[in-house]
Amino acid sequence: MTFNAEQYDAEVARVAADHSWERPQDTTARLVIEGAEAAALADRGHRISWAAADYRDPSLFVVSFMTTDNNFQVFVRVPRDGRDPDSVAKDVFGLLRKQPSKWPATFHSIQPKVTARPSMAGWRWKREHIGIR
Repeated sequence: MTFNAEQYDAEVARVAADHSWERPQDTTARLVIEGAEAAALADRGHRISWAAADYRDPSLFVVSFMTTDNNFQVFVRVPRDGRDPDSVAKDVFGLLRKQPSKWPATFHSIQPKVTARPSMAGWRWKREHIGIR
């Protein structure tokens, strides 16, 4: 089977640009992942791992970060409240412009039994319990 390269490339570009299938939380995730300033986050010791509606509370949108040393996973949640994806993404970007210690965040250690907090954690950051306790 052979394909015309130009037609193939055009079809791939068309499919990549088609977001009609996305649910609002998918659109928000795409906007956040595409729009986050990866270099600025890396300078602060983070990289985005994933973003989605919070499965425990779908009225919230959660962005998961890994610390660049891979020792901690950090979660930042913002209200969705039926708002459009652009508004939710703008709220996320507004938070990300702040120092991480100011984020309304939770965290958990990747290493078992580690009780330390991430060095950039603010005093309001709470430990997130994941899995079996």
